[in-house]
This record gives sequence, structure tokens and C-alpha cells, in this order.
Amino acid sequence: MLKPTASLQVLEHQTRLLESEFGILCWNIHKENLKSSFSTFMHQLLHHHPSNLLLLQEVKTSLSRPFKIAGYSFAFSANIQTKKFLYGVMTIGSTSFEDITPLLTQKREAGGIATHKSLLITTHRLPDFRQLLVVNVHAINFVPLDTFLYELNRLKNRLKEYEGPMVLAGDFNNWSKKRRGYIEELCTSLSLEQAVMKNDHHIKKINFQQLDHIFYRELKLVEATAIDTGKFSDHNPIYAKFSL
Repeated sequence: MLKPTASLQVLEHQTRLLESEFGILCWNIHKENLKSSFSTFMHQLLHHHPSNLLLLQEVKTSLSRPFKIAGYSFAFSANIQTKKFLYGVMTIGSTSFEDITPLLTQKREAGGIATHKSLLITTHRLPDFRQLLVVNVHAINFVPLDTFLYELNRLKNRLKEYEGPMVLAGDFNNWSKKRRGYIEELCTSLSLEQAVMKNDHHIKKINFQQLDHIFYRELKLVEATAIDTGKFSDHNPIYAKFSL
């Protein structure tokens, strides 16, 4: 496994503002997105849960034929690069990407494959011309608790200077009460609220702790739900609709 040297983006909506009411879908797709049936399934999913932004984790793609969803722009932050494929987080949108910042954790995960985790910070223009900061997170997992906290603090220090609406979402790997507590402290420091999901029994859990979350500020939450897909991934997508 190689530390990535490439990043990908395809931007097709650079003059399009976000709508005054917009949907965000967040999903760890477990590297299943290149299956032939995935695009068909995503089309059906987006029909029932219209989304202006999709925050995906564990995406598998390639430089020669990047994974994309028809009609959407995307930006990608890789944490693993092999000869044929890249893996990481992808933010997909039907709106402009004003700024794109791919990042890696400073620390590596323990074990046979010592990889970083990736995250992606993007900004998108709202109808009132404020910037919405969107943070797509796949938090570091197989590390001691102090390393988990260290990476959260690095993220907090990067985000704390931003003033304005924000969405922080992804797979936070908070499978213990202490990890969950650190996530709550991060959100408190950034004045973020949690989008409480209907049907939250569909959210992936370890040790009774939900791993996938959407946090937000300076937006109105219209609805939020977890979606039972029963396929493609050991995680289910979570969805939130916001208004200004």
C-alpha cells in the first residue's frame, strides 16, 4: 500500500449555488461503488432522498476511470494508492465547489497495513452568498485513545478559525464511550449540533455506539433519517435535509 500522490476532482457546476433547502447524504460504502449494480442503486436512492451533496467514505476509484455519479461534480481525498486504484473519501455535489482541501491524518493506523485516514474539506456557496464549510470525515480507527484525540484536536484547530455555517459528517469510528465523549467535546467547541436521525436503529453500531453522524451549525434541520439499504456495505446511509 502506498501513500497517495494523486488527488482527483471533476467540477461541472461552478456557477450553481446551493438551494435554500438542500439534502446531504452520508455513507461509508465499503469500497463497493465499482460494482455494476451500484450506480443503479444510487440513482434509486437519490430519487427517494434528493441530495445536493453526498459525503462518501471508503470509495474505490482509479486515475484512468474515476468513479463518478452522472450529473454531479466531485472532489476526492485518497488515503491509499495502489498501482490500479485509489481509496478514500469523496464529496459529490450538484453545486459549485468554491474551495477543496484534501487532508491526511498525521498518524497511521496500527497493524499490518499502516495507513493514514483521509478527510476532505470543501466550501459551497449558499443562496445568501455565505460559504458553507463541509467536512467529510473518516476518522482514524486502530490507534490508542490519545492518538484518536490528537487527530480530533488537529481537525478542531483547523476548523476553529472558520466563522459561518458548517456541516461535519462521516464515519467517526467512535466505538467507545470515551471516543464518543471526545466527539461531543469537538462539536461543543465548534458550536455544532447533531442531526438526530429517525430510524436510528439502522445506523452502524459497535459496542452500542453509533459510528456515522451528521453535525451542523447555522442551518435549520428539516428532517434526518437513517436508511436501511440491506446491500453494498456494512454501514447504512444517513440523510439530512437543511434550510437557511
